[in-house]
Amino acid sequence: SNFYSLIQVFIVAIFAVKWIGLVLPFVLVISTMLVSRASNALKETVRLFSTTNSPILSYMGETINGTSTIRAYERQNDFIDGFHKLLNDNILASQMRAGVTGWFTIKVDMMAIGLMFLMTMICVLCRDFTDPVILAMLLSYTMTI
Repeated sequence: SNFYSLIQVFIVAIFAVKWIGLVLPFVLVISTMLVSRASNALKETVRLFSTTNSPILSYMGETINGTSTIRAYERQNDFIDGFHKLLNDNILASQMRAGVTGWFTIKVDMMAIGLMFLMTMICVLCRDFTDPVILAMLLSYTMTI
């Protein structure tokens, strides 16, 4: 739905001021580069998270099955320390995934703010020879980005 909303904003912008269509290819190229870069990073962090999640589950299963032996040899602390190490690795991978998502969100927000600034400046510069109602509609649609 966000994609269609963005297309709607560009259609109204091109209808209001024809030469805004010259900006559209640059926006598409920048957004395509951003999405491809972020999707590769997110894919790798999800893979890393899955890789660190699997040993935790198997470690817990093995620990539960061998509880009586672990207690008999008084090795509880060794297994707790091992679990904490695996859990720390998993939490680190989860934080990396959250960091990549946050990085992508900040980049998209910066691009949207730049686009809103550009559209606002175009509306201000074109106020003398374009219908003010269409410019107002363009500004209100631009704020939805």
